[in-house]
Amino acid sequence: MGCVRSSGAFVLVGLVPSVRPWTWGTGIAGAAILIYLVGIAGTAPYVWNGASIPQAAIWNLMLFASLAYLVLYAAQRYGMIVAAPDNQNFMD
Repeated sequence: MGCVRSSGAFVLVGLVPSVRPWTWGTGIAGAAILIYLVGIAGTAPYVWNGASIPQAAIWNLMLFASLAYLVLYAAQRYGMIVAAPDNQNFMD
């Protein structure tokens, strides 16, 4: 539940145009991946463990969304993509 609250706070802060919270998101993504790995070592909510299909899907989505965020963050830091450009003077 704490990961959901911090993710919600991250989204709300991200809606403010002057704030650049992209680095904060890596902490949330890293925590979600850590929770996923710890869950695999324990009793992760999979269908064969008795979990429902939506619960198992959300569990796997937590990993895939975190990995996608980290890939997009790396692409943004490398300059392959731009998130909220500071100026709109495109020269194309």
